[in-house]
Amino acid sequence: MKKLLFLGLLLFSVSAFAVEQTLTLQINDGGDDMEEWLDPAKAGATDIGSSDLELGSESKDGLSPQMVAVRFKNVTLAKGTKINSAVIEFELDATAKNADPFEVYIWAEKTDNAATFDNTQSVPYSVSSRSKMIDSIKWTIATGDFNVVDSKAQTSNIAPLLQKLVDRTNWASGNAIAFYLKGKGTREVESYDGEPAAAPKLIIKYETVATDINDANATEAVVFPNPTSENVNVSGVDNIQSLELINLNGISVISANNVSTLNVSNIENGSYILKIKTADTQLFKKVQIIK
Repeated sequence: MKKLLFLGLLLFSVSAFAVEQTLTLQINDGGDDMEEWLDPAKAGATDIGSSDLELGSESKDGLSPQMVAVRFKNVTLAKGTKINSAVIEFELDATAKNADPFEVYIWAEKTDNAATFDNTQSVPYSVSSRSKMIDSIKWTIATGDFNVVDSKAQTSNIAPLLQKLVDRTNWASGNAIAFYLKGKGTREVESYDGEPAAAPKLIIKYETVATDINDANATEAVVFPNPTSENVNVSGVDNIQSLELINLNGISVISANNVSTLNVSNIENGSYILKIKTADTQLFKKVQIIK
């Protein structure tokens, strides 16, 4: 048994696996969401201080199409990070302008670090003239959906666009990215200027590679008993939000919220990673289950 345990821990110490994490970014500056009119009467004019953003057309009759731009700062993803999914979440501001069918396309700005928008509104076509990737993602909303004030809706998965950005040669963690939406139909959503707490959000699920490392950030966490057959207990860490046991293939096998003890009596023997999530950070500890 001791020999098997040693071999198991040895294999465990050199293993690596993917862990999915979530990064949520919300517009926190009135200069990071903007509208540009596309209809001939106002073509090229922009509005950076509007209390709402009309996706598709400014008017219900569809005669005032516009492009909406949203910019997210401090995107803390390393170059080459694998993006599993990404969506922009909007909150509905009002329903009077709702028009179907709703169908918009989303582009990403073709740059390593998206610059701020023209706050002076003195440059015509400052949104539509920005360089954009050729590829776009189509987002549709079924007739009658997203029709309750303060309700939220998420775009189609725009991970392919984001992946191309973080794969760029000069991409660096902390850069800014911008997306552009244009199409038909109307949904009137909140802007930062209208309601900061309801401003557009970018929600990214991505992979990081975790290894069996009890690094400096995790030394305060004590996991016991280890090896174990019944429970895994955690001490030395405040404000635990969740405990999650992950196998060496990166698959979650059991989790619980707001606890410091995880019952593993029904888990198969083997080597695992215990992911300890707190309000401030995430820690990883090796766990061996032996019965």
